[in-house]
Amino acid sequence: MAMTMETAQLNNQSILQNFALVEELNEQAAEIISGGVITFTVENATSRFVWHRLNNSMNVITPGERRTSASNTNPGIIEFDANPRLFGIQLTSKEVVAGGTYKFQPKAGDPNMIELVG
Repeated sequence: MAMTMETAQLNNQSILQNFALVEELNEQAAEIISGGVITFTVENATSRFVWHRLNNSMNVITPGERRTSASNTNPGIIEFDANPRLFGIQLTSKEVVAGGTYKFQPKAGDPNMIELVG
């Protein structure tokens, strides 16, 4: 049975459409994978409780505590009060990335201030 030119063209068109579909599915899978949950470690090396916000969710970490945290955005953003002594808030933020280790610690120049390093 001979394949006509029209049948061959339809067959080729179908194959090309399938390749395009697979390519689109691969792109969608890559977007889903890259937009997944990231995890990182946060440690409190200060002598006080540190209230902080991770992606608009309030958290507290106790002195000496070390924990693994998760964020559904990459990079995640931690916001915290850099000067807990003052009435009011001196909001500071830091981006956090997957696999990173971050530490709340007293600031070198002023131990009453807090910084997040990592």
